[in-house]
Amino acid sequence: MKNEQERRDVVAAALSWTKTTTLTPSLYEKRLLQQYIEGALSIDRVIELLEENNEKQVN
Repeated sequence: MKNEQERRDVVAAALSWTKTTTLTPSLYEKRLLQQYIEGALSIDRVIELLEENNEKQVN
């Protein structure tokens, strides 16, 4: 697993790609990313939670 600074850098890079688009993360997505940065969630778990949330919104 990456250390906190590496995770923070990965998230910052990903978010920088979205600055000039309409792909702004929601508050929920930002909270998940913060938990990933802190090491509380793996990136796989973040993806699972995002998919579950998307399924709930569709149904």
